[in-house]
Amino acid sequence: MKKGKHSSVRWRIVLIYFMLLFAALTILAVYLTNSMRAYQLDSLKENITKTVNQSNLLKFLGGFAELEPYSEEIQQSLDGSWTSGFSQELSVVDEKLRVVASTNSNLKGRNAADVFDSDIIVSALVQGRSTESESQTGSISVKNLCFPVQHTDVSGRSAYTGAVYVRADLSSINAFLSQSRMIFLQAMALALVITVVLGFMVARSITEPINDVTKTVEKMSQGDFSASIAVKSDDEIGQLAEMFNLMQQKLDQTIAEINNEKNKLGTILEYMADGLIAIDLDGNVLQVNPTARHILGIPSDIPSESLKYSEMLGHFSADMELNALKDACRDGSGESLLRGDEYTYAVRFDRFKDENGEDVGIIIIMQDMTERQRLEDMQTDFVANVSHELKTPLTNIKSYTETLLDGALDDPDTARNFLQIVDSEADRMNRLVKDLLQLSRMDHGQDPLFLKESNVISLVNMAIMKMELSARHKGLEIRSLYDIEGDIRAMMDRDRMEQVLLNVLSNAIKYTNEGYVSIDVKEQSGQIKIIVSDTGIGIPEASLSRIFERFYRVDKARSRSMGGTGLGLAITKQIVEEHKGSIEAESSEGKGTTVVISLPSVNRKGIRNID
Repeated sequence: MKKGKHSSVRWRIVLIYFMLLFAALTILAVYLTNSMRAYQLDSLKENITKTVNQSNLLKFLGGFAELEPYSEEIQQSLDGSWTSGFSQELSVVDEKLRVVASTNSNLKGRNAADVFDSDIIVSALVQGRSTESESQTGSISVKNLCFPVQHTDVSGRSAYTGAVYVRADLSSINAFLSQSRMIFLQAMALALVITVVLGFMVARSITEPINDVTKTVEKMSQGDFSASIAVKSDDEIGQLAEMFNLMQQKLDQTIAEINNEKNKLGTILEYMADGLIAIDLDGNVLQVNPTARHILGIPSDIPSESLKYSEMLGHFSADMELNALKDACRDGSGESLLRGDEYTYAVRFDRFKDENGEDVGIIIIMQDMTERQRLEDMQTDFVANVSHELKTPLTNIKSYTETLLDGALDDPDTARNFLQIVDSEADRMNRLVKDLLQLSRMDHGQDPLFLKESNVISLVNMAIMKMELSARHKGLEIRSLYDIEGDIRAMMDRDRMEQVLLNVLSNAIKYTNEGYVSIDVKEQSGQIKIIVSDTGIGIPEASLSRIFERFYRVDKARSRSMGGTGLGLAITKQIVEEHKGSIEAESSEGKGTTVVISLPSVNRKGIRNID
């Protein structure tokens, strides 16, 4: 992969020289500038201090017990001696911080705290020594110096009665420093340019041989092992080139063998029916094949290296935790079974070793047993349910037959009653077998639908007419909430859908003791909804989600007494789903049940009475 010049060794060497010189010159420039500034300020302070001390001004002012009453005399002294011969601003401040005299007439009589640095004035009066500070007056930087005025009375007692405040303009010093910095910057820029040129020349002599080696190695990294490195010297770089040429021959042969084995292994992993996961001893995932990703729901765009075993399998059970796997693998391979509400996985695992025989990781094989287990559970449940459903009528038939053989035939009324019971139980077994055969044919696609466009309204009318007599026998009313002359069409197998409606209506009538059963038909958003409601006993909420399961009964004793097989709603749901529809139930226990059948509607054709 090619890199820009800015990231090459050559430019790094130049950059290092550049940064070293830049840092050294910068430090030197800052040091010299600060030193010159300190020297200028010290010289200024020394000159002002010397001038003030040699002028006898402090001694003159010390002769006054108070400065305020003698402000005019002091001002005349300043005007005569300091206004023309002293270039700085000088003011006299009394102990009350009032300016009693100044070479700047605008300051006389003002409060020193408003125009001067009052902190150094107070410090000078309290400490009895000169003080200094720097401040900004407008846009001008100034140096402030304050000298205390000491008065000694006739009794020898001393007191500080005021201070001499000198304010010096630093503009000339700052201008000098700015000019000095500009000279430093120009010299620095020239030195850096020279350094870059010389550094580039030195770096080029070092990196040119390395670049030749790098280009050849880059070709080798892309699979071109025909390229060789020219040996131009006997130094360390030349020795490196010789070793690369020797390595090229070995690599070419080794990589060919590795690619061959890798392709074989990749094909095996890609098309394995079982999931494979390889992890190291720290739980880092090394390899996950597509089947394992599918089983665990891991997107294919997530690299294996970013996965953690604890997040994939470690949380399923205590047996699958990493430490448990390590312990189980110490004595050889192990296995486990992971079962959940919606999955069953058979897991086998064993450790794998490196070339030194040391354990480096664990291989895990996952086999999805969900479908197999579901089929086995269904088969077990089916056999148990069928056996249970057949046991009761067969027991009854056997009991009544034995009773007849034992002498009950001599009593005609008893014999007739027993034979009617035997006939009823035989009919019950016949219905069960018929329902089982129908479900079996539907499961295996041996009972295809004969679809054609039909009027749903006429189908519902027919179903109501067939069930109306059963409803009257129980004192119930079937209410039609739709337009019985309407025309709503769907693609359906009319006989099968009639079986669905009869089953739903039959259940509604069976489990309704008083009130009514209503049926409505609506067409909306491309769906036909057939809604059957009753005012019956209702279904408990816990059982509502299972009423379409095979052999499931809410009240088993009552269902059997009414002749139910427990398969009617299962057949109903399967028929509706084969029509690409759905069936749902809503219920409140003690208030009634509503069953909604949804079918896709079709656009009306121009020909009437198709059905």
